Amino acid sequence: MARQRLLLWLRALVRPRAVERDLDEEIRFHLDAEIAANVREGLPPDEARRRALADFGGVDRTKEDHRDGRGVRWLADGLADVRYALRQLVRAPTFAASVVLTLALGLGANAIVFALIDAVVLHPVSGVREPASLFELGEAFSYPAFRDLQARVPTLAGMRERRIALDAGAGAGYAIGGLVSGNFFGVVGVGAALGRVLTAGDDVPGAAPVAVLAWDYWKAEFSGDTAILGRGVRLNGAPFTIVGVADRGFRGLHLGERSAVWIPIRAWTPGTTGLDIESRNWSWLGIIGRSPEGTSPAQLRATLTAAMTAAMPGEHPDDIARAATPRPAEAAALPAGVRDGAVRFLAVLAGVVVLVLIAACANIAGLLVSRATYREREIAARIALGASRGRLVRQLLTEAIVLAAAGGLAGLCVFAAGRALLMRATLPGGVPGGSIALHLDLRLAAFAIFTTLGTGVLVGLMPALQASRTDTVSVLKGMSAHRGSVGHALRGGLITVQVAAGLVLLVGTGLFVRALERALAVDLGFEAANRVTLTVDPGLVRLAPDQAAAYYGAVSARVAEVPGVNGVTWTGNAPLTGDHDRQSAGIEGYAGPEERVSIEYGFVGPGYHEVMGIPMLRGRGFESRDGPEAARVVVINASLARRYFGSRDPIGARITMFGEARQVIGVARDVKHHELGETPRPYVYFPVLQASADGGSGSPTLIARTRVDATSLTRAVVEAARAVNPAVPIFDVGTMDARLRSVLAPQLAGAALFGVFSLLALIVAAVGIYGVVAYAVSQRTRGIGIRIALGAGSGSVLRLVVWRTLGFVALGIPIGLALATALGRAASRFLFGVGATDALTLAGMSALMLAVGLGASCVPALRAVRVDPLLAIRADT
Repeated sequence: MARQRLLLWLRALVRPRAVERDLDEEIRFHLDAEIAANVREGLPPDEARRRALADFGGVDRTKEDHRDGRGVRWLADGLADVRYALRQLVRAPTFAASVVLTLALGLGANAIVFALIDAVVLHPVSGVREPASLFELGEAFSYPAFRDLQARVPTLAGMRERRIALDAGAGAGYAIGGLVSGNFFGVVGVGAALGRVLTAGDDVPGAAPVAVLAWDYWKAEFSGDTAILGRGVRLNGAPFTIVGVADRGFRGLHLGERSAVWIPIRAWTPGTTGLDIESRNWSWLGIIGRSPEGTSPAQLRATLTAAMTAAMPGEHPDDIARAATPRPAEAAALPAGVRDGAVRFLAVLAGVVVLVLIAACANIAGLLVSRATYREREIAARIALGASRGRLVRQLLTEAIVLAAAGGLAGLCVFAAGRALLMRATLPGGVPGGSIALHLDLRLAAFAIFTTLGTGVLVGLMPALQASRTDTVSVLKGMSAHRGSVGHALRGGLITVQVAAGLVLLVGTGLFVRALERALAVDLGFEAANRVTLTVDPGLVRLAPDQAAAYYGAVSARVAEVPGVNGVTWTGNAPLTGDHDRQSAGIEGYAGPEERVSIEYGFVGPGYHEVMGIPMLRGRGFESRDGPEAARVVVINASLARRYFGSRDPIGARITMFGEARQVIGVARDVKHHELGETPRPYVYFPVLQASADGGSGSPTLIARTRVDATSLTRAVVEAARAVNPAVPIFDVGTMDARLRSVLAPQLAGAALFGVFSLLALIVAAVGIYGVVAYAVSQRTRGIGIRIALGAGSGSVLRLVVWRTLGFVALGIPIGLALATALGRAASRFLFGVGATDALTLAGMSALMLAVGLGASCVPALRAVRVDPLLAIRADT
């Protein structure tokens, strides 16, 4: 400040009138503009002038009022800064809109990912009292064992989610029902939004069967009808009475299994399950508990171990798992394998959105630096009026924070749109987006506010500090105050950051696209196109085995009559669902090393291999004659034939499973049953018509082959199946292509997200590079004109303008490649058949980023080539 005043005084000695005229005109121009703006706000002329002087010169408006406290003065000054910042942004609507939009995308995307991480990893259990003190036992217990254990530890509750058929009068529908002990709601700490929750009196023999609805289900299926209490519904064909609606925030304790209704365990009679809940040989029930306050994990384990040991009846030595380990309920909300995949995917996603925000911040900081240079004369006038450097920094920083706040508010729209998309999506691991509670709660609000304010300070601080160093004398002489290398280095550094962030996203896009390409090229062993699928469970409405068999046959016949359908079959274990069991087996003639042979198996209907397009390598597939009364037969896959039969012909050989020998009638080609990258393993197909005798699946999937696009026939197929017996619930309706897309969800989601964000980052980087080069050209116009006048050619001028900028671009590329490699390793689980250091992707995306930098630099450089030397020299004199 002292230096600027000294230079101004020295210049005044030489050209006093010029300096005085420059100052008068500049100050008068800006003051008149501020006074006019204040008058438009309704202030009297005197007050408008006083406020303009205060805003423009940094004068404390309340210094003359010594009765006001320091907090009042700060508040008044802060409000004045905000008002002045808003006025400045209104005068530059294009600049403000571009910044707000860019910030909205970055902040909104970060809010969505934070909400996902909070809902899936940090706080997956919502709507309960003190979730941190809840635990689950890591074993399944029989119901009698649970009662014995609960008698010694009263804070334990039983629970199990099961598929149910729920009929409220409009036909049976599919839902998830929670079977819980009477003290369940008391243990987890959930109340009733309407009516009451279940109590211990509801879970005793002879109690009336009652049910409690979930809030979401009540709203969706009953339109929030408050007269729902006392209404009767049928669950799996049995009558229940609705006594309450649970608290709004409670969705159950397991993600991906959103319970629609809760009923007492005792009300789930053996007749509705086909299994006796009093059996000590059926371990099916989970246990939830609440640890007392101040209890350490070691003390909790000791207490539970002692209780399990004491509760174990001597006549049932294997009834209770002694080694059952308590786990935090929030850690048990997802199965271990699914949780690991979801956490890894969310970590990669978090890295992506953080990179987007960093690129956006770097771009906006560059825009603010350029804007500060356009406001040099205004800033010089404010310094001449007495504004201190701190006052200028505070004002410019306030403008950046106001922009960030506007971007944060606009980011709420991005959050709402992203939430709507996620509700219809499926996360890796098969977690439905609709089962995740993404609400704007206090944690998310705190994160959004912190991120918004931090972004405002981050993007505004450096430009504000640079602008506050304005040289008043240079500006008033018509010269830039920031011609030095510091400003160029700052803008170049911001370009390097944008290039590095953008390259990481580009490489991520390339890796996921190549992984998707490799996955789509995998030979599945079956045909996925033009196949409608739906699943039924006649056992839920207590159809006897012979009735279920008749039902399957009637549905097959009715669906086969749908125009466009040219093949129908059933399977209890559809490909790529991972739903396959193992069973010990004895193989006739196998003389290999002694081992316990355990083979995966599944139940399929007549014509299954033909409908699915699975070639039969030997023998035949199942036909309608392979029914309950026919001889027991099986079809094996090629891997089993190679592994256990070698060069022998397996047709006619016998395989013993389920305690009975079965004859091999065919050998089918290997199929991907679990995942795309699996190694083929031995597999045995059983006829679904013999499932009742073999203990097979009670919820088979119908597969209808179509001559046209399967999606167009889905509704007709469902209506044909429902017409046979409306009471049987139909669920998991879709196509085989959709099942394949769910398996490819990580690759599809990664390619889409990286693609969108990398395109955004590429545009941001191109705009940033263009802005830096354009600004450099405008500042060096006179020098460029002199070079051209002295005979410099077009190539020389282009190299002069572009070379330094490309240096910053080239610096960002190795940084970006290092970060991209680290991100690729983190996402390696989802990169099917592609390594994190895929040379083709790294080289191709680096070349693309370099080409973008070159193109963005050449546009203003070509303008510099066409500079008129005479006009350029005169412009700065």
